[in-house]
Amino acid sequence: MPSTPRDLDVRPMHGRTVSSQVDALILRQVQSHAGASAAQARRRDAGISELLLHDPRGRIPAVQHLHLLHLLGPLQLVREELRMDWPQWLEAFPTYASVLANSMSLTGAIRELLRLRSLMGEVDVLIAHRQQDGWVFEYRMEGPARSSLCAYRHFALVELLARHYLPQTSAVASIELIGLPFAPRQCFSELHDCVVRFGARHNRLMLTAPDADQPYRQHNPVLHHHHVTMAEAAMDQFKPAPSTRKLLEDWLSKVFHDAGSDHAGHAGCRPSDIDPGMLLEAACGEFRLSRWSLQRRLREEDTSFSDVMEHSRATEAQRLLSGSTVTLTEIAHRLGFSALSAFSRFFSSHCGMTPSRYRALQQHRPSEFP
Repeated sequence: MPSTPRDLDVRPMHGRTVSSQVDALILRQVQSHAGASAAQARRRDAGISELLLHDPRGRIPAVQHLHLLHLLGPLQLVREELRMDWPQWLEAFPTYASVLANSMSLTGAIRELLRLRSLMGEVDVLIAHRQQDGWVFEYRMEGPARSSLCAYRHFALVELLARHYLPQTSAVASIELIGLPFAPRQCFSELHDCVVRFGARHNRLMLTAPDADQPYRQHNPVLHHHHVTMAEAAMDQFKPAPSTRKLLEDWLSKVFHDAGSDHAGHAGCRPSDIDPGMLLEAACGEFRLSRWSLQRRLREEDTSFSDVMEHSRATEAQRLLSGSTVTLTEIAHRLGFSALSAFSRFFSSHCGMTPSRYRALQQHRPSEFP
């Protein structure tokens, strides 16, 4: 039996973005209700530039997106604005829509829906659970006092997929949404064969699809591979670059690791060279940055070179103590300490116990060393 998609992780808001196409669609609805000037005012108040909004590959920070939703308040939509179809998605998200519409089965399409959702946005979380005769979807929203319209949009997309792959055997069993209705209740009864209930504790969709693994007869594997490749490439374009701290931590870890190996000096340092001044100079050469530029970038991330160095030093010490038989004196030498006592004081201040005590507690764990 195919594996069930796992729950998506809830990630910190920092670094999460939404496709500019999402907010462009929202503002077009505002314009249809309140006029162009009102839509422009909401955009400006949310701090979203017009240039970014109309960039097909633009990404809007999650905080600005949520601010826009807060400014809009409850939108009262009409039936046609609630209806979901492929032309709408092909226009706004052509690559994503192409993958979803041409998967091997409904199950495959649901997996791609979850895996490639970042093409639309990374603010809210969509979770899917497989059941014997179908699926249960839950939509968790970030930000207080929000309309459940975003959840409904995703549920409508799931229903569109089910009708596309299994028009005769799939049906929405129930839709539950938090908050108040954002359209007249008659609109929902006209679009769905089930009751759409508001004021619920969760945003939840129950889909009956016993044949979800049935092969899609019109599946084109060549186009599917092409579209998936394009979608993955698009996702790679907006992945956040590693922070300066992360790059520096990785480099320092290699410096400390290489200090005790046969190819010591690969990163430009010997054990006797491991002090903040010499390491800072070597790091500037490695990253082709001046001292001022490197330290400025670290300050922007609320850290400093000495903090990162001490963290990496302590991490390497823990690694050596946990999975090797290297003596404490040799570990101290590798990490640039002039004496074992200096190493012991450093380790105790960072890890809350002496190196020998830490090693004793870690002896039952499997070795990381060959």
